[in-house]
Amino acid sequence: MNAPPPAADPSAPTSDAARLLVKLARGLHMYGTPAHRIESALEVATGRLGLPSQFFSLPTVILAAFGAPEQRSTGLIRVQPGSVDLGKLASLDEVLRGLVAGRFALAEAEARIDAIEACPPRWGALLTIVAFALASACAARFFGGGARDIAAAAGLGAAACALGFVQRLRPGFQRIFEAAAAFCVSFAAYGLERAFGGLSDYVVTVASLVVLLPGLSFTMAISELAAQSLVSGTVRLVSAAVVLVELAFGVALGRAAASAAFGTAGGADGASGAVVGLAAAPLPEWTIAIALLLAPCAFTVLFRAALRDLVPILVAGVLGFGGDRLGSAAVGPELGAFFGAFAVAIGSNVWARIANRPVAVTLFPGLLLLVPGSVGFRGAMLMLERDVVSGVETAFRMVFVAAAIVAGMLFAHVMVPARRAL
Repeated sequence: MNAPPPAADPSAPTSDAARLLVKLARGLHMYGTPAHRIESALEVATGRLGLPSQFFSLPTVILAAFGAPEQRSTGLIRVQPGSVDLGKLASLDEVLRGLVAGRFALAEAEARIDAIEACPPRWGALLTIVAFALASACAARFFGGGARDIAAAAGLGAAACALGFVQRLRPGFQRIFEAAAAFCVSFAAYGLERAFGGLSDYVVTVASLVVLLPGLSFTMAISELAAQSLVSGTVRLVSAAVVLVELAFGVALGRAAASAAFGTAGGADGASGAVVGLAAAPLPEWTIAIALLLAPCAFTVLFRAALRDLVPILVAGVLGFGGDRLGSAAVGPELGAFFGAFAVAIGSNVWARIANRPVAVTLFPGLLLLVPGSVGFRGAMLMLERDVVSGVETAFRMVFVAAAIVAGMLFAHVMVPARRAL
């Protein structure tokens, strides 16, 4: 996309071109593209269409201006933040490439975009619930949990995902979903610890909610700020902080309710006589390798990527995890994220060049093993527990880890530049 675009089609009606650009902008926004990449992609499209225009992307709105400066008309496109859909994002990228190369006329490109938006989710509800459970189980192993922690996290993660489908039945439930899921998971985890013992309710809770933690949104916000998309980055940063507080509030409320219902942790359960508070038996190191292989499979479904992208996503996950481990051993856990992000971004850029696919297809899942969502969640919990000093320290650590991830991506993009806007 660095090559000069083809000559604009002089017969293309301005209104049709503007409508196509609006649909393309809405689709890119809906499927999880950062603001600076949306604006870069639309700039490439406007060069092909010959319609002078400018776009300004925010998490909830897109401003579009069409025409020459002296005759410019400006419009506001209201959008809702969507979930990442790597499959549809890749399909939109194909439309954009075809439009820039002159293979698609306006009508055909618009029809393809309409078909992409009308297409149902790539993976069904049942498989999505299984993937959520698998991601939670893998997270419990990464957090040092034992066999009971992993089993409990898988079950509660599946329940949290199933609760999310209630949003489709109750329109207003979406606004309280994170807090409600955190409440239910925390209540159940505390109850399981009291009933069976041998597990950590904190590890189970965080692992069960790991997909809901806004670590990727927080890292994306820092990335937008680094790309000088200051307004979008700031709004996304505040939004991620609000989600963290909602989750922490739900967990605190769930623990308080469970403590009232089951009593404080420790001792024996009065109903079952099971001893609680026992330390989980450590699992062998090779189980981490299994979790590292299974987690990208779950991310492929959760991010709605195409099946053909499973192997590249798996490789990206291994690169990120390996880079983070090696970096942490050399310079510490905070700076270790820099090396993990650097490895993921280098691999993703090389793969995007070879496969002619959007770099986000492998970059987002690869970074998910590095993002500091659990660290931020811990900081929010500490603040709710009135341990302000430790909470602020943990929050600063989250910011530092996110900055290290963004720095790793920036260095990688300099060494192996992306060939296209997406």
